[in-house]
Amino acid sequence: MRRLRRRKWLRLPLACLLAVILLVSLVVPALAQVEEPDSLQMLQAEVLRNLIEVGDQLYLFNYRINYTVNPTYGSAADTYWIRLMNVAVELALTVPVPFDNDGYSRGLSAIYFDAASAPVWDPAPQPTVYLMGNPVLDWFDSTAVTAMASAQADDGGVFTDETAVSNSAAANDMTLLPAVPVVGDAYYFGGNNQFNILTLNIGTSGDWTGTGVWEYYDGTDWVTPDGLFDGTLDFEAVAGIYDVTYEGPTDWQKTFINAVEAYYLRYRVAAYSAIVTQPLGTQSWTNALATPPAVNTDVYTSWFDDGTVAGSRSRLTGRIRTIAGQLENEWGGVTDLVETIAGVRKLTADGEEYFSSVIEGLRTMAPDLFADVMAVPDFPQKLSGGAFWAGGEDADYDVFGVNWFAQTFAPVSAETINGLWIKAFRVGVPGNMTVSLRATAAGLPAGADLVAGTVSANDYTTDTTGEWVQVTFAEDWTVTSGAAYGLVVRVPAGNAANYVGWLYDSGGGFANGQAATSVNSGAAWVAAAANDMMFQTTLREGFTFALRNRLAQRLVGTSLDMTINFLGLSRMWYSSLVWMIFGVLFPVAGLRVGTGTFKGSWMFAGFLMIPGALLGFMYLEVPILFAFFAALGFVYTFFFRTGG
Repeated sequence: MRRLRRRKWLRLPLACLLAVILLVSLVVPALAQVEEPDSLQMLQAEVLRNLIEVGDQLYLFNYRINYTVNPTYGSAADTYWIRLMNVAVELALTVPVPFDNDGYSRGLSAIYFDAASAPVWDPAPQPTVYLMGNPVLDWFDSTAVTAMASAQADDGGVFTDETAVSNSAAANDMTLLPAVPVVGDAYYFGGNNQFNILTLNIGTSGDWTGTGVWEYYDGTDWVTPDGLFDGTLDFEAVAGIYDVTYEGPTDWQKTFINAVEAYYLRYRVAAYSAIVTQPLGTQSWTNALATPPAVNTDVYTSWFDDGTVAGSRSRLTGRIRTIAGQLENEWGGVTDLVETIAGVRKLTADGEEYFSSVIEGLRTMAPDLFADVMAVPDFPQKLSGGAFWAGGEDADYDVFGVNWFAQTFAPVSAETINGLWIKAFRVGVPGNMTVSLRATAAGLPAGADLVAGTVSANDYTTDTTGEWVQVTFAEDWTVTSGAAYGLVVRVPAGNAANYVGWLYDSGGGFANGQAATSVNSGAAWVAAAANDMMFQTTLREGFTFALRNRLAQRLVGTSLDMTINFLGLSRMWYSSLVWMIFGVLFPVAGLRVGTGTFKGSWMFAGFLMIPGALLGFMYLEVPILFAFFAALGFVYTFFFRTGG
């Protein structure tokens, strides 16, 4: 009971500590002043419709924000807005995604509207998109060209107003330091508004021994601003024009110096021992508050809508691949956003992170951009044969009447198939769909059906992204390794308003066959070599994995194995690591505790190393399951067998 009460006593301080941690984590540095960019460009704007649902809209904006030296007040997400306006009405607002160079480079931004909230399609006038500086912040000219509001020389507490001479081009009329300085002497540079660049033309370079500090007034004390850079080198730089720059303070207050009120930045002598040459100035300037920078366009390169979700998704997939390549080049080739996997351009881990941050729902809109689509396709549990093509679908063939379509394939091993899965959708009421297996000649279906099956397509999805549907043959058929076959699909009673859409991949990635088309009910066929239909043959008997596991197995150890875990290891190495820790070390430790010796433990470990090596190359759930039971064994041995 005592122990329990102690733990309860700890709850209050622990809760307080947690609250403090949360409060600290929420502290955000105040943003006040930002310099104008070197260049600000809205490069391209485009709109796509029908990506997740019919009638939705996705606006894509290519932009560029360039700085020679980035602002120190936050990323581009803090300092810039992207605003979509319909004349004076704001339709939406977003911010750049800080990825490369904190977002101060070329980038992509997006605004998505669902069908219910989408604005008028392709209106006149068209919406204007603004890339603009955050108006909440103070923006400053990137160069100092504003005349001084005040310039005051302090020599032992005696002030001389040098405002007029600081604004004239006459040489050496600003006494930056007295002829014989003492600690506390200062020169005050004042502006009517806050500034973060002071430019000083030194007429005579100083030569003195001592130190000085630059300070501003915060309403109570004189303090040094953050990030200060003194180009004048304590007024000892050779004659010329130099900048003093710093992060604009958020607590800077006006004050009176020699009866003149201004925002002052002063240089104060902090230590002094000798002087050879008195530094003199010729002229000085500050930068000024500026209107937040902004560019806009109401010119769109395209308003894409071909009436189908599949078509818009295909278009978006292609655009992201293109934009990713452009960003890679402009970002200096340091970050890889796309890579080629099995002949298909996929997003890398960095690419997935960036573009998914830019476009919410991108995985739904353009699934073929993601590497794990190959490893875990949208395919139901079933007994699957060796021939398949899943992923990358970007168009469809409309199957009806005399318009038949086929996919050829060459089995890699002999097996008995009993049917076929295809990815399809329906329009209208197409009626029955027949799928058959035929021999081939010259790479195209030939002869009569070897075996066939018929189902009603009237209950298929009407979503043009399709679904996997199964057709079972009337009887099994054994296909021969090395032979070529054709899978033929037709909807005899269909027409142009009632048909089945069979999805295909126009990337031509399936090496063991091709799509084929016929406009005369299969009497003659034409190859569509660049296209591959979405299909999977099925088995009736014999053990096999579902397509999900089967694909994962085929990708093991190749560059296609993209199932990455939180450690950044491939699935195989991660599985092996899990097995080594939980499947070997825990049981060995348990046996050592239970028996008091390592002799049997090491023999047991040696035995477990063999299946452990194999488990590392099986699907992730397998070693995790084994590790779970191994951990149970360890717990049992340690806590029950030893009385712990």
